Amino acid sequence: MSMSIDPKGRGLAQIEPSMDAVADLSGPARLLAAYPGVVIIFDGSGEPDEANASGRDFINALRADRTTLADLYRATRAVRESGGAHREDVQIALGDGMAWVDLLIIPTPEGRILALGRDATFETNVRAALVESRQRYKNLVDIVSDFAWETDADGAIAFVSLGGALGYSADRLVGIRARDLVVEPSNTADSIPFETSKLILHSEVWLKDSEGRPACLLSTATPLFDEKGRWKGARGLSRDVTRERLRDFDSAQSQARDLVVAYLVDQIRSDSRPQAMLETAVGAMARALSADTATIFLPDGADSFELVASFGKQAGATAAEGVLQGLAPEALGYEGRIHGQQLLLHKIRHRDAFSGAIAVSRSGDDRSWDPDDRSLITAIEAQIGPILAQVAERRRAERLSRTDALTGLLNRGAFLAEIEPQIARAQRHGSHGALLYVDLDNFKPVNDLSGHHVGDKVLREVGRMLASHSRPYDLVARLGGDEFALWLDDIDEASAMAVARRLVSDCEALRRYSPRGAAPVGLSVGVAIFDADSGESALRLIDRADKAMYEAKRAGKARCVVASGGRARSDAAPEKAAAE
Repeated sequence: MSMSIDPKGRGLAQIEPSMDAVADLSGPARLLAAYPGVVIIFDGSGEPDEANASGRDFINALRADRTTLADLYRATRAVRESGGAHREDVQIALGDGMAWVDLLIIPTPEGRILALGRDATFETNVRAALVESRQRYKNLVDIVSDFAWETDADGAIAFVSLGGALGYSADRLVGIRARDLVVEPSNTADSIPFETSKLILHSEVWLKDSEGRPACLLSTATPLFDEKGRWKGARGLSRDVTRERLRDFDSAQSQARDLVVAYLVDQIRSDSRPQAMLETAVGAMARALSADTATIFLPDGADSFELVASFGKQAGATAAEGVLQGLAPEALGYEGRIHGQQLLLHKIRHRDAFSGAIAVSRSGDDRSWDPDDRSLITAIEAQIGPILAQVAERRRAERLSRTDALTGLLNRGAFLAEIEPQIARAQRHGSHGALLYVDLDNFKPVNDLSGHHVGDKVLREVGRMLASHSRPYDLVARLGGDEFALWLDDIDEASAMAVARRLVSDCEALRRYSPRGAAPVGLSVGVAIFDADSGESALRLIDRADKAMYEAKRAGKARCVVASGGRARSDAAPEKAAAE
């Protein structure tokens, strides 16, 4: 069956297709010649190219309404540009009546546009009839839960069904200008059912309910005109679909969140190195949340944290670190404005243990964080937790491989690896430094006579002593046995010798570990001053300091000796210097 225009204005009447109509069509149109409705194929420029009989009648009827015809052409161009389907409700004048055609417009593989239409006149007229009179309204409202309304020429509500709507009583709604209830009214009256000048079917509009909350109404409305054709208001039926729309919104947000998390997971796992994963994660987080800064922290001791990955502005990272350091141990996170940053911070748990924290921030007066942002952060936490655990485990393993198990100082290998770049940096900047080579005096009797557990106590105390005389950027190491090294960065000879003398003096505390009848435990220190202009290597510097230490031993122990340019100068311990 095909469809053509009924000249009496009764809509689209069904007639048998003629063979001539079928013969006129080719390609997809020929296959659709028997379609019971409008078929039109538009060419690449958007002009009608082929059509069945109903399609030709439809185009001819539209030529009298250039605005509607132009809307149809715009719709075909939009489909051609987007490559997606489009629905278009078209109203056409037929004699003394109107017809409604529901068009589905889709692109074809060969670059043309296919429009398929069905006659929607009957169902449209039924809906219009339902809002034709107030009595029909009342009868309908008695059957269904929708509410009916009518507005006057000023757009004010003149009538509303007895039960009222949106938490308002009917009496309270009458007289209110409907537009004032719309959450975000547009400038176009036809976009608001209460002010429409044309028939509206299933239009959604958000209004404020009696408590000021947004509520979504699904409305069908028709305009009202007086005998002179002047608009005098509108009449319609509305249904509260807020719950459905919020549920749809939540579902859409959930799907969007899942897509973002999937993207983050894909980005994070694109690199097998845990640290690189974290660097990727902070960048992806910042983009997903429109943040200026994203940071990830690892615990560093009982109540401190280490920044392990950062993206964006330093101010945001600094603010996040300061807040994290000040959080109570039981706090799960922080959200608020601090130091000009809108900060959102969450602690991360992995396998029931605190494994780190993530934070994002926005600067200035940007919008605060909403539930969707928080939900996304929670989803990201689940992905980052295992990676942080890997990074922490790897760092622990590296620390163990670089650390002397007894004293907690650097071991020999780590010290040699660290001092090379320190010396290279000093050469670049033309700065000085000093290497102190420390060896215990009379230590063997402690192990032999008192036992290794006492000897271990001595070594640990020496380690603490050396660490107390160093700065955060200096290097302290146990080289093996009872030999230690201390690199003092950017220091002159006088200051280095002052440190060496304090070490020799402080070793008096070690005498209590000396076995009865044995020589007292003490320290001998060799000091080698590094000159940036010398081009000296790290190994050569260590060798000079080692030789200076043996000079101190030969000079009587418990003293420090400085080696410079191959010459050694002795500096006896204070009490020995007085005796000499």
